[in-house]
Amino acid sequence: MSDTPDTPANDDGSSDLKSGIAVLAAEIDAARREVADGNAVDLSSFLPKVTAFCASISTNPPADADAPMVMASIEALLNGLNELSRELVELEARLADSAPDTGQDQSEDKS
Repeated sequence: MSDTPDTPANDDGSSDLKSGIAVLAAEIDAARREVADGNAVDLSSFLPKVTAFCASISTNPPADADAPMVMASIEALLNGLNELSRELVELEARLADSAPDTGQDQSEDKS
């Protein structure tokens, strides 16, 4: 018998997938909060985490009983990423609108 009560004897890696999903969801939520506050976000460390998560699912797919929950969680992650993308575009537009005007209208013909 195992001396590690946190890991069930029949653990098939689903707890690792759930943990990975939680980490990614927390990062998305944190980035969305920063954007909502008008701050820039650095997502450069996010891609390696997504890559590792995808590799984890490929090498150790969830048990059949856990698959619907994992799929729903992945869909929620994608929805969060789509919302983050939309919010970043909105932030960029707001920042562009608040940039100082140089007084030059590029649409007018100066000839």
